[in-house]
Amino acid sequence: MKHMRASAFVDTNILLYAASTDETEASKRKQARQILSLPNWGLSVDEQLLLEALSLKQRFQVSYWDAAIIAAGLKLGANVLYSEDLYHGQNYDGICVENPFSDA
Repeated sequence: MKHMRASAFVDTNILLYAASTDETEASKRKQARQILSLPNWGLSVDEQLLLEALSLKQRFQVSYWDAAIIAAGLKLGANVLYSEDLYHGQNYDGICVENPFSDA
């Protein structure tokens, strides 16, 4: 089976903001929907993710869940990881974190 390549990885919180009807999150909803309208983004997961995430967790000193997100993005070949939970601008082995809500 051929692996799909994605230019960006989308953390699930982006999906939640895009679906939100809470008016206090209107600017985040707008930004999330703009990201989801972009071509070539992906989500996670497969059986190797656990081991890769554990390695990244130890190496970068992040939580397992953050490491799993990074590992999934790397597996997809993404250059960008959209998330508000990791450090904006941080580069993890070639995938750079972008917090789309840093100005929201």
